[in-house]
Amino acid sequence: MHLWKTALAALGIGIAASLATAPARAADAGEVVIATTGGAYGRILDELFFKPFTEETGIRVRQVSSSTAEAWAKIKAMSQAGHVEWDLILGVEADLHTQRDLIQKIDCAELPNVAAQGLPGACSDYGVISVVGTIGTLAYNKEAFPNGGPQSWADLFDTQKFPGPRGLMDSGTPWDMLAIALLADGVPADKLYPLDLDRAFAKLDKIKPDVAVWWKSGDQSQQMFRSGEAVAGVLWSGRAFMLKNEGQPLQMVVPGSLRTNGYFIMVKDAPHKSEALKLMDYFMTRPEAHLAFRRQNFNDTMNKAAIDLLTDEERASALTAPENWNAMVQSDYEWIAQNRQMITERWKNWIAQ
Repeated sequence: MHLWKTALAALGIGIAASLATAPARAADAGEVVIATTGGAYGRILDELFFKPFTEETGIRVRQVSSSTAEAWAKIKAMSQAGHVEWDLILGVEADLHTQRDLIQKIDCAELPNVAAQGLPGACSDYGVISVVGTIGTLAYNKEAFPNGGPQSWADLFDTQKFPGPRGLMDSGTPWDMLAIALLADGVPADKLYPLDLDRAFAKLDKIKPDVAVWWKSGDQSQQMFRSGEAVAGVLWSGRAFMLKNEGQPLQMVVPGSLRTNGYFIMVKDAPHKSEALKLMDYFMTRPEAHLAFRRQNFNDTMNKAAIDLLTDEERASALTAPENWNAMVQSDYEWIAQNRQMITERWKNWIAQ
Protein backbone atom coordinates (compact mmCIF):
# COMPACT_ATOMS: atom_id res chain seq x y z
CA MET A 1 0.00 0.00 0.00
CA HIS A 2 1.57 3.58 -0.93
CA LEU A 3 -0.80 5.97 0.92
CA TRP A 4 1.80 6.85 3.65
CA LYS A 5 4.11 8.28 1.07
CA THR A 6 1.63 10.83 -0.29
CA ALA A 7 0.68 11.95 3.20
CA LEU A 8 4.21 13.17 3.88
CA ALA A 9 3.90 16.13 1.50
CA ALA A 10 0.79 17.62 3.08
CA LEU A 11 2.53 20.59 4.70
CA GLY A 12 3.64 21.90 1.34
CA ILE A 13 0.13 22.91 0.20
CA GLY A 14 -0.76 26.54 0.70
CA ILE A 15 -3.89 27.45 2.60
CA ALA A 16 -5.05 30.03 0.13
CA ALA A 17 -4.62 27.70 -2.82
CA SER A 18 -6.45 24.98 -0.91
CA LEU A 19 -9.46 27.18 -0.26
CA ALA A 20 -9.54 28.31 -3.87
CA THR A 21 -9.95 24.73 -5.06
CA ALA A 22 -12.32 23.53 -2.34
CA PRO A 23 -15.76 22.39 -3.57
CA ALA A 24 -18.94 24.24 -2.77
CA ARG A 25 -20.73 23.40 0.45
CA ALA A 26 -23.30 20.64 0.11
CA ALA A 27 -26.70 22.20 -0.47
CA ASP A 28 -28.57 20.04 2.03
CA ALA A 29 -28.24 17.34 4.64
CA GLY A 30 -28.98 14.61 2.09
CA GLU A 31 -25.37 14.45 0.97
CA VAL A 32 -22.03 13.11 2.16
CA VAL A 33 -18.85 14.60 0.72
CA ILE A 34 -15.86 12.27 0.86
CA ALA A 35 -12.30 12.85 -0.27
CA THR A 36 -10.79 9.85 -2.08
CA THR A 37 -7.85 9.33 -4.41
CA GLY A 38 -10.33 8.97 -7.28
CA GLY A 39 -9.44 7.14 -10.48
CA ALA A 40 -10.13 3.43 -10.73
CA TYR A 41 -10.28 3.15 -6.95
CA GLY A 42 -12.96 5.82 -6.76
CA ARG A 43 -14.98 4.11 -9.47
CA ILE A 44 -14.88 0.81 -7.59
CA LEU A 45 -16.11 2.50 -4.40
CA ASP A 46 -18.87 4.24 -6.31
CA GLU A 47 -20.07 1.09 -8.05
CA LEU A 48 -19.95 -1.30 -5.10
CA PHE A 49 -20.77 0.94 -2.14
CA PHE A 50 -21.72 4.55 -2.76
CA LYS A 51 -24.43 4.09 -5.42
CA PRO A 52 -26.10 1.21 -3.54
CA PHE A 53 -26.00 3.34 -0.38
CA THR A 54 -27.77 6.18 -2.18
CA GLU A 55 -30.37 3.80 -3.63
CA GLU A 56 -31.13 2.42 -0.17
CA THR A 57 -31.04 5.65 1.88
CA GLY A 58 -31.57 8.49 -0.58
CA ILE A 59 -28.39 10.13 0.72
CA ARG A 60 -26.11 11.25 -2.10
CA VAL A 61 -22.38 10.57 -1.95
CA ARG A 62 -20.10 13.05 -3.65
CA GLN A 63 -16.47 12.12 -4.13
CA VAL A 64 -13.77 14.77 -4.19
CA SER A 65 -10.70 13.43 -5.97
CA SER A 66 -7.40 14.42 -4.37
CA SER A 67 -4.14 12.93 -3.24
CA THR A 68 -4.08 12.18 0.48
CA ALA A 69 -1.53 14.94 1.07
CA GLU A 70 -3.55 17.57 -0.77
CA ALA A 71 -6.76 16.48 0.93
CA TRP A 72 -5.35 16.94 4.42
CA ALA A 73 -3.93 20.32 3.46
CA LYS A 74 -7.35 21.43 2.21
CA ILE A 75 -9.03 20.13 5.35
CA LYS A 76 -6.56 22.11 7.45
CA ALA A 77 -7.31 25.24 5.43
CA MET A 78 -11.06 24.73 5.82
CA SER A 79 -10.70 24.23 9.55
CA GLN A 80 -8.59 27.37 9.98
CA ALA A 81 -11.15 29.33 7.98
CA GLY A 82 -14.04 27.91 10.04
CA HIS A 83 -15.66 26.69 6.83
CA VAL A 84 -15.48 22.87 6.77
CA GLU A 85 -17.09 21.48 3.63
CA TRP A 86 -16.13 17.81 3.64
CA ASP A 87 -17.45 15.03 5.83
CA LEU A 88 -15.08 12.11 5.32
CA ILE A 89 -11.64 11.34 3.97
CA LEU A 90 -10.13 7.99 3.06
CA GLY A 91 -6.86 8.18 4.96
CA VAL A 92 -4.25 5.82 6.34
CA GLU A 93 -3.44 4.55 9.80
CA ALA A 94 -0.67 7.06 10.32
CA ASP A 95 -3.19 9.88 9.77
CA LEU A 96 -5.04 8.82 12.92
CA HIS A 97 -2.01 10.08 14.83
CA THR A 98 -0.44 12.81 12.70
CA GLN A 99 -3.72 14.54 11.76
CA ARG A 100 -5.62 14.05 14.99
CA ASP A 101 -6.40 17.76 15.43
CA LEU A 102 -8.42 17.61 12.21
CA ILE A 103 -10.32 14.41 13.03
CA GLN A 104 -13.76 14.07 14.60
CA LYS A 105 -13.96 11.33 17.21
CA ILE A 106 -16.72 8.82 16.58
CA ASP A 107 -18.74 6.53 18.83
CA CYS A 108 -18.46 2.95 17.59
CA ALA A 109 -21.73 2.17 19.39
CA GLU A 110 -23.45 4.22 16.67
CA LEU A 111 -22.21 1.76 14.02
CA PRO A 112 -24.06 -1.52 14.63
CA ASN A 113 -23.24 -3.04 11.24
CA VAL A 114 -19.53 -2.44 11.79
CA ALA A 115 -19.77 -4.21 15.15
CA ALA A 116 -21.83 -7.13 13.84
CA GLN A 117 -20.26 -7.68 10.41
CA GLY A 118 -16.74 -6.33 10.82
CA LEU A 119 -13.71 -8.16 12.13
CA PRO A 120 -12.50 -7.21 15.62
CA GLY A 121 -10.82 -3.82 15.56
CA ALA A 122 -12.69 -2.56 12.50
CA CYS A 123 -13.81 0.54 14.40
CA SER A 124 -11.76 2.85 16.59
CA ASP A 125 -12.36 6.26 18.14
CA TYR A 126 -10.90 7.92 15.05
CA GLY A 127 -12.06 5.85 12.09
CA VAL A 128 -13.40 2.69 10.47
CA ILE A 129 -11.05 0.45 8.51
CA SER A 130 -11.81 0.55 4.79
CA VAL A 131 -8.98 -1.62 3.43
CA VAL A 132 -6.29 -3.86 4.86
CA GLY A 133 -2.90 -4.06 3.24
CA THR A 134 0.77 -4.18 4.03
CA ILE A 135 3.42 -1.56 3.59
CA GLY A 136 6.10 -4.23 3.66
CA THR A 137 5.72 -7.82 2.44
CA LEU A 138 8.51 -10.22 1.54
CA ALA A 139 8.29 -11.37 -2.09
CA TYR A 140 10.55 -13.35 -4.39
CA ASN A 141 10.74 -14.72 -7.92
CA LYS A 142 9.95 -18.44 -7.74
CA GLU A 143 11.95 -19.18 -10.90
CA ALA A 144 15.08 -17.70 -9.30
CA PHE A 145 14.72 -20.06 -6.33
CA PRO A 146 13.60 -23.44 -7.73
CA ASN A 147 14.33 -25.12 -4.39
CA GLY A 148 12.37 -22.57 -2.39
CA GLY A 149 12.98 -18.90 -1.69
CA PRO A 150 13.40 -16.86 1.49
CA GLN A 151 10.64 -17.45 4.02
CA SER A 152 11.46 -14.76 6.58
CA TRP A 153 13.09 -11.35 6.86
CA ALA A 154 16.20 -13.09 8.17
CA ASP A 155 16.25 -15.18 4.98
CA LEU A 156 15.87 -12.07 2.83
CA PHE A 157 19.00 -10.60 4.43
CA ASP A 158 20.89 -13.91 4.05
CA THR A 159 22.40 -13.44 0.60
CA GLN A 160 24.70 -16.45 1.05
CA LYS A 161 21.89 -18.96 1.47
CA PHE A 162 19.54 -17.11 -0.91
CA PRO A 163 21.78 -15.33 -3.44
CA GLY A 164 20.56 -12.74 -5.89
CA PRO A 165 19.93 -8.99 -6.19
CA ARG A 166 17.53 -7.40 -3.72
CA GLY A 167 14.97 -4.64 -4.08
CA LEU A 168 14.25 -2.66 -0.91
CA MET A 169 12.13 0.39 -0.03
CA ASP A 170 13.18 4.01 -0.23
CA SER A 171 9.63 5.25 -0.66
CA GLY A 172 9.37 7.94 2.00
CA THR A 173 8.71 5.77 5.06
CA PRO A 174 12.21 4.76 6.25
CA TRP A 175 10.89 3.59 9.65
CA ASP A 176 9.28 0.66 7.83
CA MET A 177 12.53 -0.49 6.24
CA LEU A 178 14.29 -0.03 9.58
CA ALA A 179 11.65 -2.15 11.32
CA ILE A 180 12.16 -4.89 8.73
CA ALA A 181 15.91 -4.78 9.32
CA LEU A 182 15.40 -5.24 13.05
CA LEU A 183 13.02 -8.15 12.47
CA ALA A 184 15.67 -9.68 10.21
CA ASP A 185 18.20 -9.23 13.00
CA GLY A 186 16.07 -11.20 15.43
CA VAL A 187 14.15 -8.53 17.30
CA PRO A 188 10.71 -9.92 18.32
CA ALA A 189 7.75 -8.14 16.77
CA ASP A 190 6.39 -7.10 20.16
CA LYS A 191 9.76 -5.57 21.11
CA LEU A 192 10.31 -3.49 17.97
CA TYR A 193 9.46 -0.09 19.42
CA PRO A 194 11.12 2.16 20.13
CA LEU A 195 13.24 1.24 17.11
CA ASP A 196 16.92 0.62 17.85
CA LEU A 197 18.19 2.77 15.00
CA ASP A 198 21.88 1.95 15.45
CA ARG A 199 21.15 -1.76 15.26
CA ALA A 200 18.82 -1.33 12.28
CA PHE A 201 21.31 0.68 10.23
CA ALA A 202 24.08 -1.79 11.10
CA LYS A 203 21.92 -4.60 9.70
CA LEU A 204 21.18 -2.61 6.55
CA ASP A 205 24.91 -1.92 6.11
CA LYS A 206 25.44 -5.65 5.62
CA ILE A 207 22.90 -6.04 2.82
CA LYS A 208 23.45 -2.70 1.10
CA PRO A 209 26.00 -4.07 -1.44
CA ASP A 210 23.39 -6.63 -2.62
CA VAL A 211 20.60 -4.10 -3.12
CA ALA A 212 20.18 -3.48 -6.84
CA VAL A 213 17.09 -1.29 -6.49
CA TRP A 214 16.06 1.13 -3.76
CA TRP A 215 12.58 1.69 -5.13
CA LYS A 216 10.68 4.91 -4.60
CA SER A 217 7.30 4.10 -6.17
CA GLY A 218 4.94 1.18 -6.49
CA ASP A 219 5.45 1.11 -10.25
CA GLN A 220 9.21 0.88 -9.81
CA SER A 221 8.85 -1.96 -7.31
CA GLN A 222 6.81 -3.95 -9.82
CA GLN A 223 9.18 -3.25 -12.69
CA MET A 224 12.20 -4.53 -10.77
CA PHE A 225 10.59 -7.97 -10.63
CA ARG A 226 9.40 -7.91 -14.23
CA SER A 227 12.87 -7.01 -15.49
CA GLY A 228 14.75 -9.34 -13.16
CA GLU A 229 16.72 -6.46 -11.62
CA ALA A 230 15.73 -7.94 -8.27
CA VAL A 231 14.77 -11.52 -7.49
CA ALA A 232 13.75 -10.92 -3.86
CA GLY A 233 12.71 -7.90 -1.86
CA VAL A 234 9.99 -5.86 -0.22
CA LEU A 235 6.67 -4.92 -1.84
CA TRP A 236 3.41 -3.28 -0.87
CA SER A 237 0.81 -6.04 -0.80
CA GLY A 238 -1.37 -4.44 -3.46
CA ARG A 239 1.53 -4.30 -5.90
CA ALA A 240 2.44 -7.90 -5.13
CA PHE A 241 -1.12 -9.06 -5.83
CA MET A 242 -1.09 -7.14 -9.10
CA LEU A 243 2.12 -8.85 -10.21
CA LYS A 244 0.70 -12.27 -9.41
CA ASN A 245 -2.49 -11.40 -11.24
CA GLU A 246 -0.57 -10.52 -14.41
CA GLY A 247 1.18 -13.88 -14.35
CA GLN A 248 4.54 -13.01 -12.82
CA PRO A 249 6.18 -15.95 -10.95
CA LEU A 250 5.97 -14.10 -7.66
CA GLN A 251 5.63 -15.66 -4.24
CA MET A 252 4.51 -13.61 -1.23
CA VAL A 253 5.38 -14.45 2.37
CA VAL A 254 2.70 -12.88 4.55
CA PRO A 255 3.97 -13.76 8.07
CA GLY A 256 6.07 -10.90 9.36
CA SER A 257 4.60 -8.35 6.95
CA LEU A 258 4.10 -4.82 8.25
CA ARG A 259 0.36 -4.33 8.36
CA THR A 260 -1.20 -1.02 7.43
CA ASN A 261 -4.84 -0.07 7.06
CA GLY A 262 -6.86 2.48 5.14
CA TYR A 263 -9.61 4.27 7.07
CA PHE A 264 -12.85 6.15 6.70
CA ILE A 265 -12.02 9.18 8.81
CA MET A 266 -14.56 11.83 9.78
CA VAL A 267 -13.41 15.41 9.40
CA LYS A 268 -13.68 17.54 12.52
CA ASP A 269 -16.82 19.74 12.38
CA ALA A 270 -18.15 17.71 9.42
CA PRO A 271 -21.37 19.34 8.20
CA HIS A 272 -23.21 16.02 7.77
CA LYS A 273 -22.03 13.89 10.65
CA SER A 274 -25.17 11.74 10.89
CA GLU A 275 -25.16 10.91 7.18
CA ALA A 276 -21.43 10.20 7.24
CA LEU A 277 -21.90 7.73 10.10
CA LYS A 278 -24.61 5.98 8.10
CA LEU A 279 -22.26 5.63 5.13
CA MET A 280 -19.45 4.18 7.27
CA ASP A 281 -21.89 1.73 8.84
CA TYR A 282 -23.33 0.72 5.48
CA PHE A 283 -19.88 0.08 4.07
CA MET A 284 -19.43 -2.94 6.34
CA THR A 285 -22.54 -4.70 4.97
CA ARG A 286 -23.00 -7.03 1.96
CA PRO A 287 -20.10 -9.51 1.85
CA GLU A 288 -20.58 -10.06 -1.90
CA ALA A 289 -19.66 -6.43 -2.50
CA HIS A 290 -16.56 -6.84 -0.35
CA LEU A 291 -15.55 -9.93 -2.31
CA ALA A 292 -15.83 -7.99 -5.57
CA PHE A 293 -13.92 -5.11 -3.95
CA ARG A 294 -11.05 -7.44 -3.03
CA ARG A 295 -10.88 -8.94 -6.51
CA GLN A 296 -10.82 -5.56 -8.19
CA ASN A 297 -8.72 -3.59 -5.73
CA PHE A 298 -6.24 -6.30 -4.61
CA ASN A 299 -6.56 -5.35 -0.94
CA ASP A 300 -8.72 -6.90 1.76
CA THR A 301 -11.59 -5.43 3.75
CA MET A 302 -12.76 -6.10 7.29
CA ASN A 303 -16.10 -7.75 6.41
CA LYS A 304 -15.72 -11.10 8.15
CA ALA A 305 -18.34 -12.96 6.07
CA ALA A 306 -16.47 -12.11 2.87
CA ILE A 307 -13.65 -14.43 3.94
CA ASP A 308 -16.02 -17.41 3.66
CA LEU A 309 -16.71 -16.51 0.03
CA LEU A 310 -13.07 -16.66 -1.03
CA THR A 311 -11.66 -19.53 -3.04
CA ASP A 312 -9.08 -21.69 -1.27
CA GLU A 313 -6.31 -19.93 -3.18
CA GLU A 314 -7.69 -16.49 -2.33
CA ARG A 315 -8.10 -17.39 1.31
CA ALA A 316 -4.49 -18.54 1.55
CA SER A 317 -3.33 -15.05 0.59
CA ALA A 318 -6.10 -13.07 2.33
CA LEU A 319 -4.53 -10.68 4.80
CA THR A 320 -7.66 -10.80 6.97
CA ALA A 321 -7.64 -14.59 7.30
CA PRO A 322 -6.85 -15.23 11.00
CA GLU A 323 -3.65 -17.15 10.26
CA ASN A 324 -2.32 -14.21 8.24
CA TRP A 325 -3.79 -11.36 10.29
CA ASN A 326 -2.25 -12.65 13.50
CA ALA A 327 1.13 -13.22 11.83
CA MET A 328 1.55 -9.63 10.64
CA VAL A 329 3.39 -6.89 12.52
CA GLN A 330 1.66 -3.77 13.82
CA SER A 331 3.67 -0.55 13.70
CA ASP A 332 3.69 1.98 16.55
CA TYR A 333 2.48 5.06 14.70
CA GLU A 334 2.47 7.22 17.82
CA TRP A 335 6.22 6.67 18.19
CA ILE A 336 6.77 7.12 14.46
CA ALA A 337 4.89 10.43 14.48
CA GLN A 338 7.07 11.73 17.33
CA ASN A 339 10.35 10.68 15.66
CA ARG A 340 9.54 11.01 11.97
CA GLN A 341 11.73 14.02 11.18
CA MET A 342 14.79 12.69 12.98
CA ILE A 343 14.51 9.27 11.29
CA THR A 344 13.98 10.82 7.86
CA GLU A 345 17.11 12.95 8.11
CA ARG A 346 19.24 10.07 9.31
CA TRP A 347 17.90 7.84 6.52
CA LYS A 348 18.64 10.43 3.83
CA ASN A 349 22.23 10.68 5.02
CA TRP A 350 22.65 6.91 5.13
CA ILE A 351 21.10 6.15 1.72
CA ALA A 352 23.28 8.82 0.08
CA GLN A 353 26.53 7.23 1.30
